[in-house]
Amino acid sequence: WADGSELIAQYNGGQMHGRATKLDEDGDVECSGCYEDGERRGRWYEVVDEYGAFFVGDVSPMDGSWTGDGIAYVYPDATSALLGQFEEGVLQSAVPAVCSGESVEVYSVSRKDV
Repeated sequence: WADGSELIAQYNGGQMHGRATKLDEDGDVECSGCYEDGERRGRWYEVVDEYGAFFVGDVSPMDGSWTGDGIAYVYPDATSALLGQFEEGVLQSAVPAVCSGESVEVYSVSRKDV
């Protein structure tokens, strides 16, 4: 790409089909997931700001957007997260969560902690 980023993808019949990863100009992953017949499907990872926060979860099977339940917004510390429901990347409802390895665990918060 003109900006120095790179797309590594599998194609079938002229459409992206299979694993795809986009790297920025420094070689860092911007997003990664799978395509099916040219459409984003299943589990994706996508950096959403210049500080390193990212979404991880299953994208909408309808349009490949960050829409649905069980999507995590992971803060730049890669430990703290919000796990919940998003509509086209906009948070609708969530609970605090903690990232551990490749999983996101719901963090229990009682009223007295707030």
